[in-house]
Amino acid sequence: MSDEIRDKEKEIDLSIPLWKANIYSFPIFILSLLVTILPYSFLWGTEKVYSEFSSTSNFLLLILIFFFGIVLHELIHAISWVVFAKIPFSKIKFGFNVRSLSPYAHCGEAVTAKVYRMALLTPAIILGLIPIFISFVSGSVWFFVTGLLFTVTACGDFLIFWLIRKVKNEQLVADHPERAGCKVVVKSGY
Repeated sequence: MSDEIRDKEKEIDLSIPLWKANIYSFPIFILSLLVTILPYSFLWGTEKVYSEFSSTSNFLLLILIFFFGIVLHELIHAISWVVFAKIPFSKIKFGFNVRSLSPYAHCGEAVTAKVYRMALLTPAIILGLIPIFISFVSGSVWFFVTGLLFTVTACGDFLIFWLIRKVKNEQLVADHPERAGCKVVVKSGY
């Protein structure tokens, strides 16, 4: 890229530190709990949930599902970038930030904001919202609890979605390599 073109581009940082994202996600966490627990409780009650998870084996199984689901959540982000943006899988980096206790999948290529939003929400939809919807219809405790678990684990993604709410769909964004969010590439003078 020539210096002339580079001078006409600037980046707008729409990211926050991972530890701050965990704190700022708390209101989203509370809202997620309310919009899932209240309808399920109204439709099916809460007795089945308590009785299902009073056994140690079911509780341990839920913990195992949680850790498997976190890995799957990040893999779904990666697959979303591959499918929606045609990014090679080799451009996706996986890791775990020990300071904030946050796993991540990082896309090494800029994508449109529309694709970035889709990649943000896909894990929450597949692992969280669809199982919750199934639980509302069927009364399944397992669908409800796992859906609830993976909806609230997507609170950071919901926060990032909120941070980029004013970015136009066609604008290019680059996933931030160390923080929650992205950088918007803005071309000036065009």
